[in-house]
Amino acid sequence: MKLFRWWKGKQAENMGNSNMESPNNIKVLDRTTFALPSYQLADHLVVNRLGNTHHGIFSGESQVIYYNYYTGMVVEASLEDYSKGDAVKVVYSPMMYNSATVISRARSRIGKREYHMMQNVGEQFVRWARGGGSY
Repeated sequence: MKLFRWWKGKQAENMGNSNMESPNNIKVLDRTTFALPSYQLADHLVVNRLGNTHHGIFSGESQVIYYNYYTGMVVEASLEDYSKGDAVKVVYSPMMYNSATVISRARSRIGKREYHMMQNVGEQFVRWARGGGSY
């Protein structure tokens, strides 16, 4: 019976009846109505992808500074480019500087190509910018 109700909801969604009540009191929501999470400047962001984690720093206005896995360079790109559709999480890491200093330190490395899979990865870059260990 639950499967039947689910299927009716899917039919209503496919017919373009988003945000309307279906006959079985199942509300179908339009996904574009959900608000984007609000990130704070210099937040440590993480995306899990293919059994690996990709770390970045939120630099405001939906921009993230991170090591681009494919080019090996530090880039500042949109949140959508960074996440590639995967869930973005905010994690705690020590921050010894204020947000403006963290962003400034991270931007000072844009264009640098110092990525190394075993020795210098995105997490180390983010921790360095936030005031942690060496980079």
